[in-house]
Amino acid sequence: MTFPFVLKACARLSDFQLGLKIHTHVLKADVFAKTSLLCIYARCGCLNEAHRLFNEMPTRNVVSWTAIISGYIKAGRFSEAVDSFKKMLEMELMPDSFTLVRLLS
Repeated sequence: MTFPFVLKACARLSDFQLGLKIHTHVLKADVFAKTSLLCIYARCGCLNEAHRLFNEMPTRNVVSWTAIISGYIKAGRFSEAVDSFKKMLEMELMPDSFTLVRLLS
């Protein structure tokens, strides 16, 4: 339960190195911790790593999808953001207001 908070702090501080060190401890963690790790990669512009982690996640929730979509938007990779959004809808996950605001901005 602690990993998501620690990883969120790393993301807010853009402390990629610390997030990377924590990554090894999170590999077998639940979807919430992996989503927090995904947020670090996406916010720090490490989209290849974010995409790889996202694809390795056996379970993804709306927050996971929003993290990868936000990473693509931040990097100016808009077509990938829209494609990811479409895939999220195909998985029958309904976007929350945060997801929609990120896409529309």
